Amino acid sequence: MIIHEITGKFMFDRILVNKFLATAGSSLNTFRYFSKRSPGAVVDHVYTLIGVNGPHGELPVVYGHLIKDPGGKDALWLGLCVIEGWTGQQHGRAMLRALVQRAEHIGKDVYLKVTSDNVPAVKLYSTGGFRTVEITTSQERTEVIM
Repeated sequence: MIIHEITGKFMFDRILVNKFLATAGSSLNTFRYFSKRSPGAVVDHVYTLIGVNGPHGELPVVYGHLIKDPGGKDALWLGLCVIEGWTGQQHGRAMLRALVQRAEHIGKDVYLKVTSDNVPAVKLYSTGGFRTVEITTSQERTEVIM
């Protein structure tokens, strides 16, 4: 897998993000970031990365980003999504490492939010060094902040 850093400023970036979203399928049911935002939101991210696979690097298989804390804290929020059919192949783990390394490089703490029933993601984040900070419950879901 090759990881590309996306700025959103180049046509290739926009094509890759749109291709990821077009092929993500049911993976977007648990990764809801783009349900409220356009793909152009990546220009405001601290980092956006897409991992590609395939003989010519043409298949986006994992997406990750770091964004500024919307509450103004000096921290970053991590988002990560592996396309269905590509899970269990260490792509999520590689993306998590790449994002955490970038956050460490700029000296920022990282947080994330995941639904408690997304067991593979909770396991990935736990084995990647994240610990539960808070659990929130709404009518729709229970979420774990790590």
